[in-house]
Amino acid sequence: MKGIIKGEFTRLVKNKLTWIFLIVSVAAVFITTGTYALMNLLMETTGSADALMGDIFGIYDFKSLYNLTYNSDLIILVITVMTVLYASQPYRSGFIKTITNVVTPKYKLIIPEYICVFTYAVLVSFVSGIAVFAFGSLMFKGFFASLTLKGILKIVAFVAAHSLLLGSFACMTAGITNVLKNTALSLISNLLYACGFGTIIYQLITLLLNKLDVVKEDFTLVEYTVIGNVYGMTVDSLADDIIRVVIVCIIVVWSSAMFSSMMMEKQDIK
Repeated sequence: MKGIIKGEFTRLVKNKLTWIFLIVSVAAVFITTGTYALMNLLMETTGSADALMGDIFGIYDFKSLYNLTYNSDLIILVITVMTVLYASQPYRSGFIKTITNVVTPKYKLIIPEYICVFTYAVLVSFVSGIAVFAFGSLMFKGFFASLTLKGILKIVAFVAAHSLLLGSFACMTAGITNVLKNTALSLISNLLYACGFGTIIYQLITLLLNKLDVVKEDFTLVEYTVIGNVYGMTVDSLADDIIRVVIVCIIVVWSSAMFSSMMMEKQDIK
């Protein structure tokens, strides 16, 4: 197992796309932060009092800066594409045919891959968090000048929770890729899920459950999903929210690993 984990990390480090996508994630933060800075400048220059514009594009403090930056699609798209390309590489090269004949049971292949993609997603998240701080300080002067210890801890907790969510999402993406065994199909499926279709599906299920009186009216299935918390979590999220996130992530990673391992055991690798 240790040898396989070491091999996975070696494959990740030597892959040029690993570093390209890390740079892209920083560029994505720069573009997102810059866009909101331009919108704020436009609203100040024109004196716009449009409440909707203010709610969507308004950046008033470091909290809203982190909320809007991390709630953009760019970071999660970077992780989605990189994970699919990484997880599908053994299938594209044909290496999976050799390794599956040597390594049994199949979970010994899944766990090292999950550890690797989880670590990469956490790295992207933390690098993005540092980039938000750097670009935010440059484009929104004064936001971090009076930052207290409590504010710093909130930012750290927010970035850490998002790192856990993005790491879990990367594991789920890798699991789907292992089941589908097709790069194009995996990429399309995961991108559609990440870009809003997953949230829409959960909302429709919630609506159906409410109509059938199976759940309470205030129940929202999205709150108990990884993708829902990625887009819904804020810097001001309470401790209960973070605990829920941790539980959801553990369940998602474990169930994804078990399901993809079972599928690999039953299916022939062609």
